[in-house]
Amino acid sequence: MATGEMSRSWWRARPAFWLALLWCLAFTVQWTTRAWHWQALSFEAGTEELTELVLEAVPMQVRRLGADFLWLRADEYMHFGPSRRYRGAFLAGTYAGNTEILPLLELAIRLDPTHFEAYAILAQNLAFHLDRFVPAVRLLQRGILHNQHHPFIHELYGTIAYCLAFVKSYDPTRENNRVAALRYLDEALAAFARAGLPASAAGEVLNPINYQIWRARFLVEQGRPDAALQAWVAAGQPLGPDGGLLGEYLGRVALGQPVPALPEELRPHLKDGGPPVGATADASASAPDRGGGPAHAHCSHGPGEPCRADRAPDLSLTPRAGTEPTGPARLPSEGSPRQPAGEPCNHEDGSCPHQKAPPPLFDRNHPWLATYLQMLVLGGGGLLLLWRGHWSRR
Repeated sequence: MATGEMSRSWWRARPAFWLALLWCLAFTVQWTTRAWHWQALSFEAGTEELTELVLEAVPMQVRRLGADFLWLRADEYMHFGPSRRYRGAFLAGTYAGNTEILPLLELAIRLDPTHFEAYAILAQNLAFHLDRFVPAVRLLQRGILHNQHHPFIHELYGTIAYCLAFVKSYDPTRENNRVAALRYLDEALAAFARAGLPASAAGEVLNPINYQIWRARFLVEQGRPDAALQAWVAAGQPLGPDGGLLGEYLGRVALGQPVPALPEELRPHLKDGGPPVGATADASASAPDRGGGPAHAHCSHGPGEPCRADRAPDLSLTPRAGTEPTGPARLPSEGSPRQPAGEPCNHEDGSCPHQKAPPPLFDRNHPWLATYLQMLVLGGGGLLLLWRGHWSRR
C-alpha cells in the first residue's frame, strides 16, 4: 500500500522535477558552451552586469520582439502633440530633449544590442541634455562593437565625432576635442566605403559630404591647410567666395596665397574697419614689428607667410613616440593590457570590454559565479518539490 502511494506521489511530482532539471541543464549547457567557444559569440562586446548575463539565456527572437515594442512606443512618444488627444500622426518628431523616452530606449538596447536606431538618439540626449557625456560616448562605442557588420555603422562613428567636436556648444564647461573627432570621421568614411552604399543611401546629416566638410574645418584648426583642401575638394564644395568663408580660405590655399591661422581672420575689417588680411602678397611683411624688433625672431617662416607662433600646440593629445594609430584613436599597438580593438578606452583597469583576448572567465566576469549559484538554487528547488510531493502523501 505504501509502495503504491509512493509511486503515485512520485508520478505527480515528476513533471515539476523534470521541468526544474531541464531548466538547470539548459542553463548549464548554454553557459558552458559560451565559456568554451567565446570567440564565436561576440564576446568582445563585453558583459559586465548580471542582468545582461541573465538576458543572454532568453532566445534572441523573444528579446527582439520586446525591443521592437519598446522602440515603437518611444517613437510614438516622440510624435505626440500637446496632449494624447492629438496623436501627432502628422507632427514631426524631434531628437532633442525627449528625456521621457530614454528608459524605453535603454531597455530596448539591453534586450537587443543590435537595435541600431536607438543608439544615436539615446546618446545625443545623454550627452547634450543630461550632462552625461562620457556615458554617451561609451554607449556609442558599445554600439559599434555590437554592430560591426551593419551597413550604416558609419553613423555611429559620425555621431561620436559630432559629440566630441561640438560638445562645448551644449556644455560650456567642456572643451571640444577636434583631434579625436578627426579620427572618428576617418573611421566613418572608411566604414561607408566598406559598406559599398550609394550616395543616395546616406542620411541628411551623417553622410560622407558632411564628414569631409567637418574634416576640412578641423584640419584647418590643426594647422593642416593642405589636407583640409583635399577634404574640401573631396566633398565637392566650391573654392572661393561661393564656398563661404571656409571655401574662400581654402581657395587662397589652393592658389598659394598667404592665409592666417583661421578663416575668421580673413575678414577682421568686419570688426575694426581695417583691410582684409592677405589682401596683398606682402601685407604681413609690411606689418609693424612688435616691441621694436622682429615679431617672432624664433620663427622660420619668410615674409608674407602665415605665422602660427601665437597658437600653442595641443601637446596633451599628441601621440606618444613609438605608437601607431590602431583605429579612431592613436593608442599603443602592442604591449598594453588595456589595448582596445580600434576604440579609445576610458574604462577602469580590469573592466575594459575592448580587450582582444579576454582573461579567464571567472576573472573577467564575477557575476558568472552568481549565475551558477542560481542554477544550484533551481536544482535545489526541483528536489524540494519532489520531496514535498513524496512526503505529503505518506
